[in-house]
Amino acid sequence: MRRFLFLPLLLAFFSCKKDNSFPRTETITKGEKWGMQIGSTAADVYLQLQQLGQQKENLGQVEVTGQLSTLFNQPDEIGPRMALYSGISIEKQQATYPDRVIISFYGDKISNIDEGSGLTAPVTQWPQNAPEEIALRRDENLGGIYNKLQAIYTTGVLEGYAIRLGQKSLGKPFDPVMADHDQWRFVFNESVSAGVDGRYTVTLHFKNGRLERIYIEYSEFEVMN
Repeated sequence: MRRFLFLPLLLAFFSCKKDNSFPRTETITKGEKWGMQIGSTAADVYLQLQQLGQQKENLGQVEVTGQLSTLFNQPDEIGPRMALYSGISIEKQQATYPDRVIISFYGDKISNIDEGSGLTAPVTQWPQNAPEEIALRRDENLGGIYNKLQAIYTTGVLEGYAIRLGQKSLGKPFDPVMADHDQWRFVFNESVSAGVDGRYTVTLHFKNGRLERIYIEYSEFEVMN
């Protein structure tokens, strides 16, 4: 089952090579890189990213940097576009160890629901005591998630909680709100040799709605079995 992280993009199970030549960096301000054309609109860059994702096996999401840190107080501040993302996190505010619910999406369904403070545990539905007609369930189609969250909100269950969007799923259409954010980021790996992978951390910088700069950081890692 698929789960996602509400953290800056990370890749685990790697040990950095002791090599002073890494990380290597590159900045692109003219032309293109991996099909991403400098000067393209946000919508066009997203299409270019989708094409790149088809070529890179482990590239399936992009982090909309400013949006990942944005907290929404009500479901209608996000709207149905939440289904275009990898999931949502519902987090208790003003708490040292806040309760949270992480609802992960895969394809057109809810793939996992995890709940708890600190370490979360899987549950089959949330809220667990909610009426059947409004409870969110694992394997449920995403088509009704926004309306259900609205119904849950009216019960008062979400009082004191805020909603955070996850990373943008490249398998789903462009979200026009992405154009309001001037920085996107993604990561992918490529095999270099037996036991060694290269990791590309790529930041896309936009200005006035168009791609201005591509910043690439490259490192190599020993794969830990």
